[in-house]
Amino acid sequence: MTRSTAPCLALILIAAAPAHSGPHLSGDSYGPYAGKPDSWFATDEGRRIADNILSYQLPHGGWSKGMDTVSGPHRPGQPKSIYSRGQGTFDDDATTSQMWYLSRAYNATHEARYREGFLRGVDYILKAQYPSGGWPQVYPLASSKGNYRNYVTFNDDAMTHVMEIISATINGSRFESVDAKRMAALRLAFEKGLDYILKAQIKVNGRLTAWCQQHDPVTYEPRPGRTYEHVALTSAESADILAFLISLPHKTPAIERAIKAGAAWLRQVKIDAYRRGDVGGQQGLVADPGAHTWARFYEIGTNRPIFSDRDGVIKYSIEEIGLERRNGYAWYTNGPDRVFRLLGKH
Repeated sequence: MTRSTAPCLALILIAAAPAHSGPHLSGDSYGPYAGKPDSWFATDEGRRIADNILSYQLPHGGWSKGMDTVSGPHRPGQPKSIYSRGQGTFDDDATTSQMWYLSRAYNATHEARYREGFLRGVDYILKAQYPSGGWPQVYPLASSKGNYRNYVTFNDDAMTHVMEIISATINGSRFESVDAKRMAALRLAFEKGLDYILKAQIKVNGRLTAWCQQHDPVTYEPRPGRTYEHVALTSAESADILAFLISLPHKTPAIERAIKAGAAWLRQVKIDAYRRGDVGGQQGLVADPGAHTWARFYEIGTNRPIFSDRDGVIKYSIEEIGLERRNGYAWYTNGPDRVFRLLGKH
């Protein structure tokens, strides 16, 4: 275990990063390398990728999605962000995955530039947090009023990934140097983030259930995303929130209640004897006595699965929507299985 000799430094975990997968353009710069040994990050290839990642870091410290930050360095004159205002994002593993990579690169090499890039990412996370404790999808915020990217975003685990890297930072057992001032700020940010998660859990008839993909940063109320992403209880994102809460080493009674209620809701809405499959070349449900799945969205109050085309009209059967959205979105998921595997171990 190697510690930095710099004075007044606190320490962060770098080894417990979730192993995400996907193409580099998704924003995920770390997933393909998560299983590499520490020594690999000190190789010429490991350093080359770390330097490429640094070249795409935005002035405010974050990274955009939709950029290949791995294959080669940023070229002068080319954009570093897909957003018109040059925002960074936590969507599609962006920012957090680059930070995971740089933390391991620094641990392996002790090259100051990798530490500095990581710390700029920390500062970006701290600046982007709302006073209520949540994180938007993009930062700086979108300029248009009511833009869904400004809502606190659980969709595709944006906020959950931020909380994971902060948790690893403040609870770690393998180390990267972070100054004491930043460490204190991260601990406060983590507590505020937990508070937001607990307050945003949706109550139906006085009972806690699950979460929406987006929530209001001030009122905690559920909010819509794209036209086909309605205000609803969502199984996939709620499952990842619950998995994160289950992973916490110290759980307050409020966290335990949130886990118990969320798991109970997932049990209630599980679709037994069916699995997601191909139905005449289209996404749908296939009868299978030994299988189960969950719909992505459930109507608040009725727990009916809901679906939608880009016109925003709610349908109650996937067969009622057009081919483009039917095959172009993950309307069913088995992500909640992870929750019950974890609960079986706790």
